Amino acid sequence: MKLLNNFQAIIREETKEFAPAQARHFAWLCAVRALPFLGIRMRFRYWKRNERQEHLFSIFWTLDVVRLMTLEDAKLNPDEASDVARSAVSAAAIAANATKNLTITNTASAIANAANVVVDETNTIENVYAAAIKTANASIYAARSATPRFSLSSFLDFFLSLIFILSISFFVFVFSAYILEQFTNMTHTHALMLAFIPVTIILVIILVVCWVRERQQTTNFSRIILNDVEAIKTGKLDNISYDTKMYGKTWRKFIRSLTKTKCNYWAEIYEHLFENQFTMDTDELWRRIEVPRRIQAKGAAHVGQYMVEQRKQREYEARRRERKVVSPN
Repeated sequence: MKLLNNFQAIIREETKEFAPAQARHFAWLCAVRALPFLGIRMRFRYWKRNERQEHLFSIFWTLDVVRLMTLEDAKLNPDEASDVARSAVSAAAIAANATKNLTITNTASAIANAANVVVDETNTIENVYAAAIKTANASIYAARSATPRFSLSSFLDFFLSLIFILSISFFVFVFSAYILEQFTNMTHTHALMLAFIPVTIILVIILVVCWVRERQQTTNFSRIILNDVEAIKTGKLDNISYDTKMYGKTWRKFIRSLTKTKCNYWAEIYEHLFENQFTMDTDELWRRIEVPRRIQAKGAAHVGQYMVEQRKQREYEARRRERKVVSPN
């Protein structure tokens, strides 16, 4: 618990030795770790239906911009980089403010803060570090607020679990009352009254276990981010954890929500990202950044469909070139 309560101070101390490039990498990694919490509700229903695609693309584009800025060979001059990053900050901030859901607000805020880190041509190094710390804090808060009470992810789970708990409690109550009445000199009324004691104990134990599980998930997330700091600081990036199990059902809901909203391309991108230790196809990244504005304005699904069509076109042209090489005549 001490780790969780002192997280900001620990991060501030541990990132003192970060170079600006390391701070940008750390901020992007925190934002990526926060991203799957968008899956806390299927189909992203915390946003208005007609705004979901716009907000999704704002978040995905912001992550792409931040990742681009972390690359050493990014071909953007300082002024252009600053303008792009500021646009990304604004886009993610709009997505964060478009819902009252605290998890989503903090997730989108983490991504906006990550974009703010890359605007280091006008900010001091201290501000870069502060923005990286804020990103990490937002990621942790997203993990905490996304953890369901009683470890339940839906109303059905809650209803079935409630029936189970009440059934156990009733059985314990009846059994305790029966034992007290049969093997002591208590009256029936006194036996019933004392039977509430073991039932109360069981309910308290269940509440404590659920609370500990919630805090444990958040603490584990804190430890993972601290491990990220150490891996970046020492250059041992292979030590970074990329396991999606820490998200529980939220990860699958995130991927399923993407496919159900016609964002299959983005589901493929982020599944690949986590499966490949957060490595990203740089060429594909540049292609997404350069998608025409008219396509971007239509939202994440249209951008994904455009990218798939462009990929098919490149594959078709590659096959044509191969045929020409084989048959020059």
